[in-house]
Amino acid sequence: MFKKCLNEKRQLILSFGMVFSFYCPFAYSQIVSTFDTGTEGWLIVQMEHGFHFPITEAMEPHWSANEGLIDGGIYTCDYYKITLFSAPTMFLGNQTEAFGSDLHFDIWISYTSDEEWPAVILEGAAKNLYYNMPPTMVGNWTHRSISLVGAGWRKSWRGGFATDTDMMEVLANLQGLYINAEWSDTGDLTYLDNVVFPGIPHFCGDQDHPYPEVDLSFDCRVDLFDIAEFSSQWSRIDCSSDNDDCDGADFNLNGIIDLEDLSMIASEWLMCTDVICP
Repeated sequence: MFKKCLNEKRQLILSFGMVFSFYCPFAYSQIVSTFDTGTEGWLIVQMEHGFHFPITEAMEPHWSANEGLIDGGIYTCDYYKITLFSAPTMFLGNQTEAFGSDLHFDIWISYTSDEEWPAVILEGAAKNLYYNMPPTMVGNWTHRSISLVGAGWRKSWRGGFATDTDMMEVLANLQGLYINAEWSDTGDLTYLDNVVFPGIPHFCGDQDHPYPEVDLSFDCRVDLFDIAEFSSQWSRIDCSSDNDDCDGADFNLNGIIDLEDLSMIASEWLMCTDVICP
């Protein structure tokens, strides 16, 4: 694994990036790290292979004023056996009120082994919980929302599934919150931004918070994530029900992806129907 940080700067390359010059930030509440002015007490830490405790080393992550999804962000290379971002004390302690809510964050990975790893680890007084996920797409910011209930969590990386009781026990005395920066067997360069714990429970997609018509990412927002999805379908002429109308990008259902579809995105640009929107 790399022991030297790569001098590498990621770029968000979108075919229509010049058409839309603004991004709608999420309206978060509770405990928030946006990294706009610094690392905000976050660390990068070492965990043993297999994602085993204890934490054995720690250091401050890199920070840049313009390396986040919006403004500042933190990042790390592959310094340790298992490298993770570690939340500061304001995220810890008695967090039982967070039960049933979501942990939100934006992440960018530069390398992947295409394997499922623990995306988040919660360290409790007597047990730890792991939420395994496949890697995000390389070279793109991805928003992740992880429910703070027992379902989906495990009692170790490959252990048995957790229950709501397990989650409540860990949240009652949360001693560590870790977001994985280790997504490749050979090297990593991982960026983190906009950590929210707990986020407001939301109801995206229900009757009162319907998806916008051009919401290709199904997060109740029309933003750069939808542009990224749309640009990957640009100029296709084979849209039909057989391919879900080019994965939903053929908004007017005329069989092609063209400027008419792009204009529909423009007409709903920055629309947000989620309960946590401004």
